[in-house]
Amino acid sequence: MNKGSEKLQIAFRYAFGLFSPVVISLAMVYAALAVSDYQNDRQKQFQRQIWEEKAEITLASVRSNLTFADQFTRFGNSLSTDIQKSGPASFSGLLLKQAIQRHYPGDTLTEDCQQWAFTVANGQSKAVAAVGFEKTRLRIMEKLFNALLEFSNNPEITSSQINQNEKFVKSLLGQHSAPLQLGRLREGRLTPVQFESSNCYIYWRQFKADDRTFGGWLTIIPASRAVNLNMALRSIATRTLNETRRYLAVAFVPCVGMENRLQIILPEQFDTDPDYRKSVTTMLAKLGKLYQQTPEANSAAQNQARPSKIIEIDNHLFVRDFTTVDISYDAVVFAPIPRTLKSGKTSPWPAMTATMAIWLIIFAFYYFKNGRAGLPLAVAFRVLFLFSGLLPIFLMLALAHGLIEDSYATSLIELRQENTERLARISEKSDNLLHLFGDNVSRAINDLNLQPLLKTNRREDAETAFNLARNYLEKIELALDYAYVFVPGGMSELFLHDQRRYKNAKTVMDLFGPSIYQINQKYSVLWDLPEINLDASQKNFLKILGGFHSSFLDDVFMYSYEKEIAIKFGYNSSDYFYTVALSDKGRVRSYVGFAANSEELFRKFLARELDSLNISDTTIFLAAEELNNSEFTIFPFKKMNVLNSQVGKNAMSFIARCRSSLFEKYMSDRDYMYVFYPMAKMQKYATGCVVSLAGINRERSFKRLSVSFIAVVLACIMYVLASFATSHMLKPVTEINNALQRISAGNLENRLCFARTDEIGQLGDTINMMLDGFKRRLRLGKFVSTTFEQSLIDNTSIEDSKRAKAMSGTVLFSDIRSFTTLSESNPPEKIAAMLNLHLETMSGMVQKFGGQVEQFIGDAVVAFFPDLPEKDSRINAVKAATAMHNAHREISQARLAAGQFAYAFGIGLEHGQIIAGALITPSRSEFCIIGKTKADAEHNEQQSKLGRHTRIIVSAAMVDAASSLGLATEQLMNTGLFEITTGDRLS
Repeated sequence: MNKGSEKLQIAFRYAFGLFSPVVISLAMVYAALAVSDYQNDRQKQFQRQIWEEKAEITLASVRSNLTFADQFTRFGNSLSTDIQKSGPASFSGLLLKQAIQRHYPGDTLTEDCQQWAFTVANGQSKAVAAVGFEKTRLRIMEKLFNALLEFSNNPEITSSQINQNEKFVKSLLGQHSAPLQLGRLREGRLTPVQFESSNCYIYWRQFKADDRTFGGWLTIIPASRAVNLNMALRSIATRTLNETRRYLAVAFVPCVGMENRLQIILPEQFDTDPDYRKSVTTMLAKLGKLYQQTPEANSAAQNQARPSKIIEIDNHLFVRDFTTVDISYDAVVFAPIPRTLKSGKTSPWPAMTATMAIWLIIFAFYYFKNGRAGLPLAVAFRVLFLFSGLLPIFLMLALAHGLIEDSYATSLIELRQENTERLARISEKSDNLLHLFGDNVSRAINDLNLQPLLKTNRREDAETAFNLARNYLEKIELALDYAYVFVPGGMSELFLHDQRRYKNAKTVMDLFGPSIYQINQKYSVLWDLPEINLDASQKNFLKILGGFHSSFLDDVFMYSYEKEIAIKFGYNSSDYFYTVALSDKGRVRSYVGFAANSEELFRKFLARELDSLNISDTTIFLAAEELNNSEFTIFPFKKMNVLNSQVGKNAMSFIARCRSSLFEKYMSDRDYMYVFYPMAKMQKYATGCVVSLAGINRERSFKRLSVSFIAVVLACIMYVLASFATSHMLKPVTEINNALQRISAGNLENRLCFARTDEIGQLGDTINMMLDGFKRRLRLGKFVSTTFEQSLIDNTSIEDSKRAKAMSGTVLFSDIRSFTTLSESNPPEKIAAMLNLHLETMSGMVQKFGGQVEQFIGDAVVAFFPDLPEKDSRINAVKAATAMHNAHREISQARLAAGQFAYAFGIGLEHGQIIAGALITPSRSEFCIIGKTKADAEHNEQQSKLGRHTRIIVSAAMVDAASSLGLATEQLMNTGLFEITTGDRLS
């Protein structure tokens, strides 16, 4: 080979070893950064969506607690829960006062608010004269609270009791106080009344345990405090910031057009930082200007961030939405942009610079090691092939990870849509409740043969028919609240179970009475029927409704005749009606109307629907019901074990916060998805579900693991291929491999000869040197002892090592008692297992204390502890002997516990001089120790059979060493030897 060609090859080799791994690694780093940026962008989009969901939920929660009355209700609910947890035994005025101070902010109940506390026993209240509560008008307030308790808790209350209590309450709280509604439906809610000729609000609450009332609280609040909207909004903003742990803040900004009349309301916490407060105010002003622009500009401004409600201003995120139509403020949820949401690409230069620095270090290392720049040829080839294969594998892994995340996001959307559709179907099915009620009332009339009872013109028979129909419907979980019967020429009666609903029921009866009267007049032309008897209020309705269209009253009757109809009462519920006319031989005998409150029907229907959906533990469907005392409870009760868990509490909190929303809401954490769905037709209820994400999480984890496994397998394959390619290209490596195989087979006579000075040549020289080292080690390996090994280090040849040496130290000799007998009476495998464990354990104890095992003579162990300047061999030998004794005791206990045979052994110690040397034959070399000291140690061990304690036998020269370790000794009878009697001290 000419010099020019050789120089070209050297130049190529240097370029290959220097530049190819660097370029490929830089390409991989750049690709990794690009993939990382892509994944970070996707994660930021996901986190941004989560932030928006949390902001929307916070807005929904704010809408449900906007007014002073809403907040007062919220505080009262938490107070009631606290008191009821304490129970009736600990209830007192002091406890209630402390709870009020704990749950109500300091500016909620001021000195102009009057409060009374009550204890309740056997349904009767007694005012508590405690600090912080009124001490006047106690008897009057006791009577008021008793009346409210009767209205709330006693469905058996009579009409006379209702009238009497209503008369008293109206005399105290004004003629428009609606006492029955105040007791039945307004517990836990601020209600406007007149107290002592002043406009006020009343709030009352009863505390129960096991459905029995044990205490109560009543307060009168001036109307001026209850209408302070700014105070209420500021309280909401302050509380929201605390509840979100300063993650989200809420501000209230004037609606468009009201900016010059109203001030921005911020949380109280901002008052401690005027600069930040000013900054936030400026940002909210900018937000307001965006909303003052045209809709097109506003939409464009919002879309600067992304097509959502989120707006970015001065490194903050804002979501603004309306509150309610009767409040001149919009709510704004905002927060500084979290670090995880901040945009920006990762600069490739730091990582690429670090990669270059690493390669420089590697090149410098090889330069100082080999005297040449660049990687060794084999390393360079492997790096080239391996990196070339890893780059597409890495890109494949990134792409697969992105597809997995897309699939996961799609699965989340499908889960959300699937369960939202199920909840929507519940709302759609509720339309069938009206037909369900009418159909079952008709069946009750026919199945129970109620017609004869309803045609007798006797109140007792009609009341019996009402009770029979009511019980029949209750068995199929339907309700029948009341019924009215009109008999031509006879009775006109109203039947109901709960007298507290009498006024509503009587109003309905008075409404239908004129229509029945009118239709009966027309029927009387055909059958000569007597007139329907109407009372004064019904006659008044007849005069009013008779002035409508001539067929109006006829239409009212015909519209309800054997048809289900619904009449709305108030905002939250309606009554269902079903009217029939009963005849006998073609002659009408009576007109009967049946009525049920839709809320009761709806609740039972909702419970059945939820139970039918709750057939799997992966998804729990539930509903939140707002009780009359404004608390929320969740059902169905079949899932209470789950609903009482932290998951159920999270779901309850989520639904309660979203209950004012008109649209479905979603929230997800790592393990569960929470779905809220409003019930527009029954606004006291909201449905939702808790969806376990375990299935799709497990699927995603499996996909990730599979992709990672495939990537690892491919990487291993690439490594194998890189190694194969390198071996194929570097043929001299094959010769080295063959030589190494011959060496592994025991042939040490081969030598490698490479006429080259590069790494291959150096490797050949190194292998030759290794062969020489192997030969020396094999010769030295014939000696089994380690005592003489240290001395061999200083010798220059094997011949020097053959010379015997006198050494001073302590010899330890141990032997198993009756080993021959044990061998003959037990299977060989058990003896071998026992002996291996014994010898291994005893050898470990010897080496632990600086001794060296010199020989195994059958079951005997011969060890030597050399005298050293810094250590006393006698002390180490005694320590080793006691450790061997304790280890043997543990072995024996374990063997006995396992039902195996135990064995005894003895130990002899002697200090003195020994002769250490090699016994050499043509086929074997063995190192051993000889001398009187060894023989004395063996003799001492033989005398251990006379021992009664540890059976560690020492000579008089060893007693001082044992004593220095705190071990007691006892002279062995008629021998002049001593036995160590306490072997546990050094364990």
